[in-house]
Amino acid sequence: MKNCKLKSNVLFKSLVGIAIITIASIQVTRADDASPCGGDIKVREVTYFPINGTLNTNALDTRSDGSNGFQVRLEGKIHYLRAAGTVLKNRPVLIFNHGHEQNRGEVCGTVRFFTDKDWVVFVPLRRGHTLDKNDDGDTDDSGEISSTGIHIDQYVDYCMRTFAEAVTSFRPQLYCTAPNTCRPDVPCASTNKRNAVETDYLNQQRTDIREQIAFIKTVRAITDPGVTTTQKLANQKQITIIGHSYGGSAVIFANAFDYGQNIAVSVSGGELSWGDEEPYWEEDLVTAMQSQARPMYFLQPKNGRTLKPTKRLFWEAVENGYRAMAQIFPPAPCEVEGDVSPCNADPDPEWRQAHNTFLGDDQIALWGPGVIEFSKRYKKE
Repeated sequence: MKNCKLKSNVLFKSLVGIAIITIASIQVTRADDASPCGGDIKVREVTYFPINGTLNTNALDTRSDGSNGFQVRLEGKIHYLRAAGTVLKNRPVLIFNHGHEQNRGEVCGTVRFFTDKDWVVFVPLRRGHTLDKNDDGDTDDSGEISSTGIHIDQYVDYCMRTFAEAVTSFRPQLYCTAPNTCRPDVPCASTNKRNAVETDYLNQQRTDIREQIAFIKTVRAITDPGVTTTQKLANQKQITIIGHSYGGSAVIFANAFDYGQNIAVSVSGGELSWGDEEPYWEEDLVTAMQSQARPMYFLQPKNGRTLKPTKRLFWEAVENGYRAMAQIFPPAPCEVEGDVSPCNADPDPEWRQAHNTFLGDDQIALWGPGVIEFSKRYKKE
């Protein structure tokens, strides 16, 4: 296992083209409850966007799903541990960005590890995703939460339509040659058109991560009922963004801008898609790595689908003089149709890899301490 480190000056890049639209505030904070992740962990369900009725967006923003006009609602959960009679304030925050699947489950391994270390864990749902609380495949159960917007798979499907096909359909502004969306610079007949639109839409979701950070910075310290405070929950110098799989790639795109995060962590980002058949994963992520705003940490198990993303993206960080670290961990258990087994036990090479299992309790115990150390090392000034 190699542990590569580089320290240098950081280049900063500003997001341009921002418009501010004022809408009626729909921010909701629900009562704290026992977390499904067990123990004494508490959870607070929140609408994290918009904040105070102000919608900050840009020309590429496509979060509205059309059913509620141009209103955008993004939801999530805040997990924490707090002893009765204390004020939970100024805590390091881990913002966990999930992967590709539309219906999300709880990320209890991550929640338990970091809350046990006195961190607050914020688990947002990005646009077009739903939390399947019961993990039963049914997202219509009472109390489940969703974020508005179009899921990435549906968005890509819309962008593969001709104008004639789109004009009489839902979201008619999305079609193959649509300006400002759907990546019109890539020809519709290109075999890589779907791939190009997919990574471009994931790049657009950097605005979701921007709002995650903006929101958590506003949350007040957590106290007993009836006790008020003006103190903040988050340590403003230690807000870490971390993402797994698609979420890891989204974090790389977001880290091209300083949104208030102190570090960014990509866990197996791009691992399942990287290759010649989908070249825009490499092209677009390498481009993003040329303008990273904050220190970057790459993590993968040795038996990931491919180690090329970590090798290539870390090399790009080195070439550009960014503070970065990459770490390849020992092989993790493999996931075989929902069951965990030794990697060499399955005859299908497709499943001789660990991707989702790298978020298991035993694996987080290996890489979690490194995330905490890296975050402490690079607190914001």
